[in-house]
Amino acid sequence: MALDTDYVCDLLLSVGMITDEQAEEARQKASDGSVDVLGALEMLGHATEDEALDNVQSAISEYLAAVRESFVGSETREVDVAV
Repeated sequence: MALDTDYVCDLLLSVGMITDEQAEEARQKASDGSVDVLGALEMLGHATEDEALDNVQSAISEYLAAVRESFVGSETREVDVAV
């Protein structure tokens, strides 16, 4: 599965795991396609893939919790869509 480099870097920046400079360095390393951004961060010694994935998961979970909370008291419905 391909990772969206900017999205991953933005999430890791938002949780304070990496700096702007580290994100740019990882983007450049990943730009040639030989490694994804998580691999680039690990190769550069900025974060392990497991640490990065844990932080991405945490950031997404926090976002989804905030979205759910914004719908409290609203009329909503849930549907399943087969893909």
